[in-house]
Amino acid sequence: MIELGEVDVEEEEVRDPLSGAVIGYIKNYVLKSEFTPEEQDREIEAFFKDWVKKSKDEIMNYAYRKYPDYFEYSKIREHIFSKFKI
Repeated sequence: MIELGEVDVEEEEVRDPLSGAVIGYIKNYVLKSEFTPEEQDREIEAFFKDWVKKSKDEIMNYAYRKYPDYFEYSKIREHIFSKFKI
């Protein structure tokens, strides 16, 4: 979307409260045009709205369960599974 010119990226400085030095940036993504989703776009939007609320551990738990062969040698697999009592 950025490459197509539909989204602008605005960076906001994050400063250290004591020294005032810039310690990082927050990126804000701004839609440049009016967006009217089609039906399939609404399904995709709903999917992402649901997943954006999940924690990293919940997402990893889902991925480990859905695609177990990809994580056969994962060093943190048991840590993730233990949080969800699998």
